[in-house]
Amino acid sequence: MAGLKLGGMGITFSDVTGDVYNLSNPADFEGTYFKAEAGLTPGIGRSGTWIKNSKGVSIRLISKSKGLTLSIGVGGIRIGY
Repeated sequence: MAGLKLGGMGITFSDVTGDVYNLSNPADFEGTYFKAEAGLTPGIGRSGTWIKNSKGVSIRLISKSKGLTLSIGVGGIRIGY
């Protein structure tokens, strides 16, 4: 898994879990997932995010983060084998 976010500053360390939806074919899991976001992490935080790929697969991510960030922008995550 690799990720990129445009817009924001800071540093965080996260522990992320999630649930997958609309996955009828395991090959559809691989791909680039996008999200738009705005947020602030002042120390220790917990957040939830939905990401979706072009094949209609959605993932609900729940993260526990430590750090300090200010973010606004668009991000993407590439998931592959």
